[in-house]
Amino acid sequence: MSRGGALVEGGILPDEGREIRLSRGSLSVSGRVAWRDHARAGLRFDSSIVVADWLPSGNRSSDQQRVDAIVFAAKRGLQAESGQSPPNSADALDRGVSVAAQLRHFGESLDQVAEQLVADAGVAAQFHTQLQVLDGIARGVGRIASELASPPRR
Repeated sequence: MSRGGALVEGGILPDEGREIRLSRGSLSVSGRVAWRDHARAGLRFDSSIVVADWLPSGNRSSDQQRVDAIVFAAKRGLQAESGQSPPNSADALDRGVSVAAQLRHFGESLDQVAEQLVADAGVAAQFHTQLQVLDGIARGVGRIASELASPPRR
């Protein structure tokens, strides 16, 4: 990564000349794909960036550092501490909690997972359509939870 561009690697990359937006946490820069060769591409940014801000030791929020740790561990096949236990099938029908509350929790969990995945530019580029579907599902689950929690209409 440099002030004016970056080298990226991935299974699926945009074509040469394609407009891009590279995001990491609260940072974002637009640009174009300058070149592409199989699983590598060179990006040319529309404006200069401060490289240190984009690196793991840069000035980012602790949320981004947590996402970095999760992505780092996932890439190495390890289990990362996310600070929140994901819902599993054993929890899915907790009789002490309303279905609406459980759906709301599942929707929020899906939304958090989607946000964490989008924070990784490579994942976002490779799975942008699937991430949009995941976002739609999270919103749909939230709407169903709201409907179930609402008093019945007469």
